Amino acid sequence: MKGVFLIILNGTKITYIAGQTLAQLILKQNITTQNIVAEINGVIIHHNQFTSTLLHANDRIELITFVGGG
Repeated sequence: MKGVFLIILNGTKITYIAGQTLAQLILKQNITTQNIVAEINGVIIHHNQFTSTLLHANDRIELITFVGGG
């Protein structure tokens, strides 16, 4: 069984399973990756890195969604 640790997601502490990726976190939040900006510990993560970016204990993650309009 994998370990569990805390991360901070948009200012809220949540528990998360070790060894999972940013892409998995985004999917669990029911957010489409097409309209999102992700930041971990102050660093912007590019879309092509979502599936390879592993999360670590105490990471501070900001997921920002946007919509177009006129």
